Amino acid sequence: GYNILHGGKGDDVIFGGDKNAIYTGEGRDSVQTYSGGSRVFGQHTDDLSQLHPSTLFYNVTPSNGGHNGIKIQGSADFTQRVEDDLNFYRGSPTGQKSLEIIDSLKAPVAVREGLYGNYYHYSDPGLGVRNNEENRRKGLADGYIRDGIAGAPAQTPVVTYNRSFITPGHQRPPVVVLHHELAHAINGGTGTFLAGDTILGPGRNGPVTESNVERQAVGLPTSSDPFDFDNNPLTPPTTANPWPYTENSLLYELGLPPRRKYSD
Repeated sequence: GYNILHGGKGDDVIFGGDKNAIYTGEGRDSVQTYSGGSRVFGQHTDDLSQLHPSTLFYNVTPSNGGHNGIKIQGSADFTQRVEDDLNFYRGSPTGQKSLEIIDSLKAPVAVREGLYGNYYHYSDPGLGVRNNEENRRKGLADGYIRDGIAGAPAQTPVVTYNRSFITPGHQRPPVVVLHHELAHAINGGTGTFLAGDTILGPGRNGPVTESNVERQAVGLPTSSDPFDFDNNPLTPPTTANPWPYTENSLLYELGLPPRRKYSD
């Protein structure tokens, strides 16, 4: 089957017997691949002498991102798990660029254990509050784009993260789910939520729609007017988040199927 392997810190021996996405992380690792179609994100200082000829290699120097922009709040086990996920992002082209943006936000993002699911809160709902739509959307309106102008950056943003959640019926691991919530955090921290819904088509009880806030985090086109999310005059405005802060950006890098709808 398809595997996603992360060496983490230290020197490791990483073996992939089938198609793999391998991230060596920090240290000097020895990597072996035995079939075509694998991709390795590592460093030229790693031992790459045993890669299959068709393996795609991407030279990535692990970053130190996320230390300023993300504050982990929870048990020792939860803290260690999130630290491991952040270390994965630091060796991922998509992940490390997202962490760089998060570190530049005006307020750090608190990451707390989510026993009831994975959510982004524009404003801190407090500890011990069960997630619901009212709490999750508390104050969110201040972070929307209005008339082409970005809204107010979040001051007390919170992500609740269920570290064991795997999307039912799909291959999306928890680290992808967390990346989706961090995409929301970037929109909240830059005041760039997209209002409204996108109509997907007719349904039995009226049009089938999806929230633009969710579609922009996935990386899907929306019904909103194009906006210059990256403040780059060389790139055209878009109706969804640009690379790297979309869920599909990370799925593409991992070699996993993209999400075609938020409801997938």
